[in-house]
Amino acid sequence: ISFALTYRISTPILDLAQMMKQVEQGNYDIEISVPQGMGEITILYHNFDSMLRIRKDLIEEIYGAKVREKEAELLALQAQINPHFLYNTLDSIIWLARVNDQNGVVRMVLSLTDFLKTGLSKGEEIIPLEQEIQHPTSYLYIQSVRYQGTFVHTITLEESVRTCLVPKLIVQPLVENAIYHGMKRKRELCHLRIWAGERDGRVAIDVEDDGAGMDPGRAAELRQALRRRESGAGGTGYGVLNIGERIRVMYGEEYGVSFETEQGEGTTFHITLPMQKEEPND
Repeated sequence: ISFALTYRISTPILDLAQMMKQVEQGNYDIEISVPQGMGEITILYHNFDSMLRIRKDLIEEIYGAKVREKEAELLALQAQINPHFLYNTLDSIIWLARVNDQNGVVRMVLSLTDFLKTGLSKGEEIIPLEQEIQHPTSYLYIQSVRYQGTFVHTITLEESVRTCLVPKLIVQPLVENAIYHGMKRKRELCHLRIWAGERDGRVAIDVEDDGAGMDPGRAAELRQALRRRESGAGGTGYGVLNIGERIRVMYGEEYGVSFETEQGEGTTFHITLPMQKEEPND
């Protein structure tokens, strides 16, 4: 009789301990069968089941809050990368109109339209790379009219990554940095190259210029800011840190922005993204 009573009490307690161990290992989907008519043991089972349900609800609530936080963060970061050259573009269009360059006016207006269209992208945050590359293409045409004789540029988009999906507005801010903080400061004809292709099984985008480059102190400061996951808004860091943070938020720490620079020789920024050709379900 003593053995039977001990077995009847110890068995559900051992089962409960085993279920607790599964929860400790991260399994929150276990089914708890509450034994009836066992007094304090039944109450213990009920309390554990209630605790587990509350824990699952809290995890879902925290996860939902984190998702909303990241979505808000993405929108805030993207808002900091809005184009700042609209006024100058309209001023250039007015100048072309005054000198009766009707073809120039038409091309500028079409380029501005394409630029803004890509920026809007029908509200989509993820777009094909060939569409994203159209953004700096339009931007560079507009700037080449404004800064005639300052720089020349080439754009190469490899077929293997043409349809890969990427976050929008990640290339043009780097091009803007290259013009304003690199080539414009050198005060002689410079070259800008945009290349997008596959590297080590990932999408790689390079923005390279032979402009003024960065001094060692500024380069070290920017590298440290990228490692600290800061989002800056000044100097050469404008846009660069925001792009790096957006990519990390969306894809993880192994992706983002890096760069190489040499004072007086130029700067090359590298964007690394996953090879993704279908919209993610999550």
